[in-house]
Amino acid sequence: MVTITADAIAKVEQLIASAGTAQMDWFVIISWEKGAADNRREADGAVSWNIARGERWVAEVAGNHIGKVPREEGTPLFGEVRLLIQDRVAPGPFQGGEIHVEGGALRVREHAI
Repeated sequence: MVTITADAIAKVEQLIASAGTAQMDWFVIISWEKGAADNRREADGAVSWNIARGERWVAEVAGNHIGKVPREEGTPLFGEVRLLIQDRVAPGPFQGGEIHVEGGALRVREHAI
């Protein structure tokens, strides 16, 4: 089960309103964000790694042309906004959580199992 806080609903509505007037199907997508790594050579030839941990579930708002995503895809979240969960690259299925706003951005807090 996924819940969404009132401030997250307001944030999603704000993002949709700022996107323009084109008719779209709107979604909140929860997906797995893998950590990132980058390497480079130092002046002395040594390899230096920059590793950004941060594997976590993330939420973002996305719009698609009406009908591009079949109506049976996703779950109603609020109003006409549907929820899509993309967990193909995750270490396991998403077990549920709460979409909230933190630092001005949508975030996902997993439910305790």
